[in-house]
Amino acid sequence: MLMSTDRRLFWFTLFKYTIYTLLLGNIVLFLFDDYAGAQAAYGGDFESVSLIALFPSTVDTAAWVVLLLLFEAETWIISDATLKKRRVQYSLVAGRAVAAAVIVYAFYGYSLTLVESYALLPLGDIGQLCGLAAEGYQRVIALGEFEPLGAGCASLADPGWLIHRDQLAVGSAADWGLVQWLAWLDFINAGAWLLIVVMLEADVWLQVRGRLKGAALLWSRYAKLLLYSLLAIAVAAWLWMGDYLSGWDGAIWLIAFVFIEMNLFQWQAELAEQQAAKRAPPAGLAAG
Repeated sequence: MLMSTDRRLFWFTLFKYTIYTLLLGNIVLFLFDDYAGAQAAYGGDFESVSLIALFPSTVDTAAWVVLLLLFEAETWIISDATLKKRRVQYSLVAGRAVAAAVIVYAFYGYSLTLVESYALLPLGDIGQLCGLAAEGYQRVIALGEFEPLGAGCASLADPGWLIHRDQLAVGSAADWGLVQWLAWLDFINAGAWLLIVVMLEADVWLQVRGRLKGAALLWSRYAKLLLYSLLAIAVAAWLWMGDYLSGWDGAIWLIAFVFIEMNLFQWQAELAEQQAAKRAPPAGLAAG
């Protein structure tokens, strides 16, 4: 029979890797979601559009999963003795550098999406709406989400409608306002996660060298608490605005990085115990 501590460790590990598996599944969900949105926005003509502009969420999520697993290996799986080997350190740094470069590229993609959300022109002749529907234009209802204008296109026409300069999309000012809010949310969320990665990288670097303590530790914890709070607000905002896939994904990522933080906390506790054991006098001397 497993001891109580072993049982807790078993369920902790099982839950953690279940969360990681869900994140792998999210890559597939975002692939279908990005493809559907790109096909509606550009009518299947992707030649002039960059990969990151077409599939920003898919590329971003895949790179983040790689980065997460590398942090998991470094903070939980690989032993301290192995971690101190230069070739292991260089391999981990190289892997994280590649993943981080893709994440920065995805952040650039989110910035492009944000800029594109403002590339709007007045519809002008509202009588042309049904003609646009025949050409494949759709009504935008959210970021990357569209619906056919349908047979009732004439009744939808309004002087306040806007047409996108590059995409096959039209919509009211309110429709495009929601798109812009969601684009800003993606941009801010991606930026906050980038800052967290930089801080985690610094935490691991200091931890390996025994310097993650005192003011450095407190500053790191409070700064990350602020960023995680901002990300939690983003999750709530997505859910409130009806973007359930982004809300679900954001919530799962928060849980995943809570595990990384717990790994760091456990790692710090183990190092503190080892240092205390080294400083303790031998049993014979203590007794004397």
